Amino acid sequence: MAGILIVGAVLLIGGWWYVELNNAPMILGELVATSTPSEVLPYGVATLSMGERAIFKGVTIRPLSVEEDSRCPTGVQCIQAGTVRVKVEIVSGLGTSTPIIGLGKSITTEAEVITLTATTPHPARDVSIVPNEYRFIFTVAKRTVAGCFIGGCSSQICSDQPDVVSSCEYRSEYACYQKATCERQKSGACGWTQTAELKSCLLSPPSL
Repeated sequence: MAGILIVGAVLLIGGWWYVELNNAPMILGELVATSTPSEVLPYGVATLSMGERAIFKGVTIRPLSVEEDSRCPTGVQCIQAGTVRVKVEIVSGLGTSTPIIGLGKSITTEAEVITLTATTPHPARDVSIVPNEYRFIFTVAKRTVAGCFIGGCSSQICSDQPDVVSSCEYRSEYACYQKATCERQKSGACGWTQTAELKSCLLSPPSL
């Protein structure tokens, strides 16, 4: 009799634990990548799971965590459509950053435009999406401004020619061009617009 009671108690506790586990709130966090492609991709579209890297010429992107998923679930009437906001690790010629990018929004590096164009799956009523089920679709394009192109190994050259190459030594003043404007000047040539901020930075560039 005692043995039957013990078995029953174990089954009861186990069933309660299973229900609680499956109804637990979703924890969105950083995961280890299931695959990390090493090939350099051409500019275009990349579909990534959480923690997976896409390596483009000059920039690497990796989704780290979902900061918000307020999209309206299927089968539910919502006042607003909601959005998805994803923390992304971006590694470019000027270092590493972890900005948060929203669905349909873009982030501009010194030489690229990165857009989060779609996120799947779409939420459904009473169904939670676990982090490793997410797929993030990014579009990466070369940044162009007013007919001028940013090039060079450290994106320090502003010219009217795409894909300009240079030697790859890095100088601290190159960091000043990350927020500078590459555009056609009064002379008709492409160049960095010499704002007070850029001039000040070039006189006292950040340390390496």
